[in-house]
Formats: sequence, C-alpha cells, structure tokens
Amino acid sequence: VARGPIRDIYFGFTLDTFLARIDFDQPARAALRPFEVLRIGFAEPASAELRIYQPGTPLQNWKWYVNGAPVDARDRIQVGVDRIAECSIDFDLIGVKRNEPIQFFVELLENQQSRDRAPREGYIACARPTPEFENNMWDV
Repeated sequence: VARGPIRDIYFGFTLDTFLARIDFDQPARAALRPFEVLRIGFAEPASAELRIYQPGTPLQNWKWYVNGAPVDARDRIQVGVDRIAECSIDFDLIGVKRNEPIQFFVELLENQQSRDRAPREGYIACARPTPEFENNMWDV
C-alpha cells in the first residue's frame, strides 16, 4: 500500500475543546491541494465528523455532521490550514461528557474515495478531561 501525505497526528484538549493537528510530507496547503476533503471522523461516542472541503485552496470551507446530517457549528469550531492543518472542536458538539472515551481518525478523500487514513485501521483513543485532570497530571 502506497503511503499517503499524512505524516503525524497530534491531539490535545482544554476542559471544553478537542484540539487536533495534522502534519504532512510537505506544507499542508501544498499537500492538500489535490484532495477534495480532509475529514476528522469520530466513531465514539457518536457518529460525528468535521469535513474540510477543498483544503489548501482559497475556496476552503468546512461543515460539521452528526449521524450524516449537517449541524450549524459556526462559533464552536475553528479550522486553519497553512504549514500544518489544525482544528478545535467543542467537546459538546462531539457529544462526549467529561471522562468519557473518544475514538477518532483522520482521512483524505479524493473522488469520494479514501486516499490516506491515520491510523490505517482502527481509531486513536483518548478521553474528555475532568476538571481534576490538570491537578492529576502534575507531580511535584
């Protein structure tokens, strides 16, 4: 299987926001130009996804979907594509409560076909943090 342009996925969070960064084999604007959609899909807790259409072009736009239906999320998602691609998504949009698991993947689509996916199979797993998360992570 030929390796696609996705190189690394980084993720993190605040108490209320899921954060993702995608690095490519070249600057994101150039790497994404041939693709129709950059998709960040969530398998758990529900079927939700961010679709960034025409990424890397001046016509770039995005939509949020839950169970296949578009949902207005204008003020609750931020997307940026330049050297890297990154986004922030309100946890409540994903439908996850504090300390609940999240499973997600990143995918590139061309002609409605998957051309690259990370991870290749399965999902990246994490959990929405609790208010105690920061204190639990500090060890002094």
